[in-house]
Amino acid sequence: MDFCEQQKEAAQIRKDMSAAHSLIMDALSRYKKKKLGARSKKLAEDMKLLFADLEIYESKVDIQNAYGYESISEKEYYRLLDLWDKREQYMDESGRFTDRVSEMVLAVLPMIGTEYFDFLDQAKEMNDENERNIKEAGAIIQKSAYEHYQRSYMSGKEG
Repeated sequence: MDFCEQQKEAAQIRKDMSAAHSLIMDALSRYKKKKLGARSKKLAEDMKLLFADLEIYESKVDIQNAYGYESISEKEYYRLLDLWDKREQYMDESGRFTDRVSEMVLAVLPMIGTEYFDFLDQAKEMNDENERNIKEAGAIIQKSAYEHYQRSYMSGKEG
């Protein structure tokens, strides 16, 4: 496999690992919501009513991105961050849902893609080596051009 193919494959593996993480976290989130609903419908209903504006955001980073892309105003940005913090506090006071299944899933999550770590390390090393070679080649070309310029200048043939 040549360098370009290896780098494309490494990028695809990283993308797939990220998609797998997102898929699992989404499934875990749905599982927890289901369990929360079974445990306390009132809590789930209260959360939905009180924090409906946060439904489309999965994290504070999503809110920050929306503000960065000017999808929301500065005032809305701070209001949503404040609402996010209040929701976190509300959930802490209500008792976060956790069970053995959730703990097992979270324990397995870091293991996703471990079978590709060697390949990704090799691709990174190859990329780093390629960047070093490019810098070295650039330095050699620059030195050669400077020497050529000096020779031309010394012999009176500038240009």
